[in-house]
Amino acid sequence: MRIATVSIILAMCFCAQASAAGDVYVGKVSEVSNTSLVLKAPGGDWHIGFGAKNPALRALHKIKVGQEVRAVFGTMRGPEGGEINELLTIRACLPRERECTRDRARMARESAASQKQWALSAKALDRCFDAMKETLAGDARYVSKTDAPEKKDAFAQSNALQGEERACAQNVFKQHTDAYLEACQRHHCGDNIGGGCYHFARSALNAAVAEKAVASCRK
Repeated sequence: MRIATVSIILAMCFCAQASAAGDVYVGKVSEVSNTSLVLKAPGGDWHIGFGAKNPALRALHKIKVGQEVRAVFGTMRGPEGGEINELLTIRACLPRERECTRDRARMARESAASQKQWALSAKALDRCFDAMKETLAGDARYVSKTDAPEKKDAFAQSNALQGEERACAQNVFKQHTDAYLEACQRHHCGDNIGGGCYHFARSALNAAVAEKAVASCRK
């Protein structure tokens, strides 16, 4: 089951793969409908889409915005045949009751652990990018972004090239991207990132690359 949450503290969005213990969520209801629920809970706002059968729907209809609730989710077959979240039970928490208190504390621990892991990952990625910069500094194929003002029409000029000049420019872009990907893969900067190093390669292109392509290829 996949449930998305937006963390208020980190202002980030991520998906959490629910474990058996993680199927239970406690939080204050900020939005509720027959197919979705938004809970203010430890770590941020949890946006949960789901399907539900009549017993769970009857319980859901008793829930009001502002209440703290305990919701239990499983999985069910969705309309298109895929697996979706299923709301199994939902009820209002009673003041100082053990079950909600226990699950709220568990969610707080899991959120703190996730935020700590995210912070460590961010630091590791920064170190990785520093190592990449050192590698790329010695690679003639890579074009570093300069502090000089970018020529706004650099990409337009490179795109306007034709024939052999265009093929030459495309090769400059390819060599630049290849250098970036090789450095990223060498230092494993794309490990555990969706899309790997290709996720970052798109942002590696800059106007300086286009300027080099035009300067090198236009006759």
